[in-house]
Amino acid sequence: IIKCAAGANHSILLTKDGTVLAFGADDTMQLGQGRETINQWRKDKEPLTSAIFRTEPFKIIIPPSLAYDRAKCVAVAAGHDFSAAIYEVEDKPNCLVSWGNGWRKQLGHKTDMHMSAPRVVATLQGKKEWSEKKQEVLEMGVKSVACG
Repeated sequence: IIKCAAGANHSILLTKDGTVLAFGADDTMQLGQGRETINQWRKDKEPLTSAIFRTEPFKIIIPPSLAYDRAKCVAVAAGHDFSAAIYEVEDKPNCLVSWGNGWRKQLGHKTDMHMSAPRVVATLQGKKEWSEKKQEVLEMGVKSVACG
């Protein structure tokens, strides 16, 4: 484990190889298990308490577009009941993903819906910035993340 972030009732861990792990409460989908509703947990016939509370760290589902690009997580953050991470993709700018409680639109997805699995924050994609070093306009990537 090279980085750790703690929310109100959950924790997010980052391993050396870029794997993201999570454990704790998942009542607002802040663990990124990829299940949409409590009804889905019931369909899976998994006890509701074990679905909402994870005492053992488990691997977070990476968005398919990033898995295809062999992205590696380089930073994690945890808010009260949501989570975020930065993924590095070769030859592309770093991107931000977020999941969990979207009630106040803090996930950056232009919606107040909860996200049960990590999703790329599309509103940050394609933004440009001036590079003093290269003396040209480049697509900007996410450099750091923090949650409140």
